[in-house]
Amino acid sequence: MNDVGAREESHRHILLLADTDSSQSELLRQFVNKRADIDIRLAHGTQQVKEMVDREPPVLLLLAVDWSKTEGPDALQYVRSKGHTFPVITLSYALSDQEQRHCHELGATACLDKNKLNLETLWGEMKKYIPSEDLHG
Repeated sequence: MNDVGAREESHRHILLLADTDSSQSELLRQFVNKRADIDIRLAHGTQQVKEMVDREPPVLLLLAVDWSKTEGPDALQYVRSKGHTFPVITLSYALSDQEQRHCHELGATACLDKNKLNLETLWGEMKKYIPSEDLHG
């Protein structure tokens, strides 16, 4: 990038999207790209999340969690056990009160129910944690 004050690609803040549903990840990537100048990276599975956050921690991790499986909770637990302090927003279907409590106990910043969520509401939560210089208008 040649603009004065513009960050080079390798120095942009990172938003890590971790979801096994690639179509939802791509939709969210397109949505966020219209609203922020941030490097959006995709992870598919706990192992990729672990490798990516250890290599270059994001400013925000958006983590899809299926509470009937261990993969999502394991990724969140790993992130916090390694001392990473960046915000983590989890997305789950039919989030029960018990799962909500467990989610916060594991260290999530916000635990959102996909059934009660639209992109604008999600964006409202996400932009709390994305540096203001990365936001469009």
